[in-house]
Amino acid sequence: MKDLVKAGLEEMRRIIREKEPVRPSTKISTLHAAEGVRAIRAERRALAEAAKSREVAQFLKEMIEGVGPSRALGQDTKMLKEILDKTAERVGKELKRQPEVEAELRNTIGSVYLALGQYDKAEAMHSQALCIITNAFGVNRPEAVACLQKLL
Repeated sequence: MKDLVKAGLEEMRRIIREKEPVRPSTKISTLHAAEGVRAIRAERRALAEAAKSREVAQFLKEMIEGVGPSRALGQDTKMLKEILDKTAERVGKELKRQPEVEAELRNTIGSVYLALGQYDKAEAMHSQALCIITNAFGVNRPEAVACLQKLL
C-alpha cells in the first residue's frame, strides 16, 4: 500500500513539475476578455435600441407629415391642430432621454405648424429643437444647422 501511495505522490509531483502553472497575468487577461465580451454585447444592445428609436421616430414623423394641411384639402384643420398640440406636449415629457429623437419630432411638428399658419408655435418648436440639439451635441451638428435654417 505504501508503494502505491508513494508512486501516486511521485506521479503527482512529476505532473506538477512538467505542467506549466497558470500565471496571474493569464487570469487577468481572461477577465479582461470577458469584460470585453460583455461590453460588446452591451454596445450591440444599445445600437439595436438606437435603431429602434430611429425607426419609431421616422414612423411618427411620416405619420405627422401625412396628416399635414396639404392633405386636408381645405377641410377644417382644427382636429389636426389639436393632435399637434397634444403630440408636442407629449414629446417634451416622454422623450427627454432621447434628445435626437425629440429634436427631430419637434422640427417635424414645427414644420406642420408653419404650414398651418401657426407661426408662433412653429417658431417655438424649432427653437426648442435647436436648444435640445446644441445642449446635447454642440453647435457643429447638421441637425443644429437645419434647425437654424427653419428659424430664418
